[in-house]
Amino acid sequence: MDHTTEIRPKLVTIQGALHQVPVKRTKLYGLFDTGELTRVKIGTRTFVTQQSIDAFIDSLTAAARK
Repeated sequence: MDHTTEIRPKLVTIQGALHQVPVKRTKLYGLFDTGELTRVKIGTRTFVTQQSIDAFIDSLTAAARK
């Protein structure tokens, strides 16, 4: 039996975030400004925390169920 575990990165690039949250780049930056998504900088590169993407999608799902 093969027990493989999916390893997900904790940080994704802006492009990676845009694949998961299908919005325009301007809207993505707006989500940073409102605190709905969290970005971090490493040197000159910008990343989005996977945790904030997951929480954002969960909040949308929860709102849709109401």
